[in-house]
Formats: sequence, structure tokens, C-alpha cells
Amino acid sequence: KLSDCLDDLDIHVAEKAAFALSRSPLPRAAELLGLHLTKTLVPVRLQCAIARALVWMATPVALRHLRQAMSQLDPAARQEAIAALGRLEAIELRPVAVEMLFALLDEGDVSASARAAIAHSLGQLQDLRALPVLETLARDADERVQWHAIAAIERLTAAGDR
Repeated sequence: KLSDCLDDLDIHVAEKAAFALSRSPLPRAAELLGLHLTKTLVPVRLQCAIARALVWMATPVALRHLRQAMSQLDPAARQEAIAALGRLEAIELRPVAVEMLFALLDEGDVSASARAAIAHSLGQLQDLRALPVLETLARDADERVQWHAIAAIERLTAAGDR
């Protein structure tokens, strides 16, 4: 029943349904969110809510569905997903999130704002495997990307010193 509410014309109802589904531990809830995320004509605001919901679920299934939908997202929703991945609290899933961010960079035509968000999220995830990628981003043509990458490197190296 909750998944039907994702199609509600009232965006607030649809967002609340995404949030409610994110509270379910069932893989089916992640599947329903993932399927809805790849539908055409989903409002950007709802795409953002679903992307956040999938990260909040903090399960491998939920992250897999987000990863599959990532290339189809509106740029604003993609940005929201990148930011949400950086805030992932499940330590055991952080390597998966890091790999997702690496894959986004490997896609090629990634906007400067997305590269900056990726750098920021990599710093938040505290995975030392990100250092070479961040060092590359620190030499990016866009100054904003450089600053985010440098800050992420400092965060990672400070965490490594503890």
C-alpha cells in the first residue's frame, strides 16, 4: 500500500511514503523504491527523497538499487544521492558507497558540482582508498572541486593519524 502512495499527486504524501518505506528492513521495500526511482516523470523532489531513503535503509540491496538508478537521475537528485552517501552511517557499507562514488567519476562527463560533492563525500566516508582519487581531484580544473578535495584529503589524513 505504501508504494502506491509514491504516485500520489501531493508531493508531501509521496515523500512521506518514501520515508516510511525506508524504515522497513524488508528487501522488497528497497526494490519498490528502486523501481519507482527509475520510472519516467518522477518529480525531482521525489527522486531526491527516494535517493535519501535508499541510503537511509543502509542495506546492500538498497544501495544496489540506488547504484542502478544513478545514471537516470536528474542532476539535482544525483547530487542529493552523492551527499547522502557521504553521510552513510553503516560502517560496513561505507566501502560500497566509496565504490559507487568511484564509479560515478569513471562515467566521464561529471559536472564540477558533482565532482565537488563526490570529493566531499569521500572525505566523510573516511576510506583511505580514496586518497589517490582525491589527489587527482585536487588538481581539477575547477577551483571548487580542488578545495573540496583538499579538505577531504586533510580529513582523511587527520583520521589516519588518530
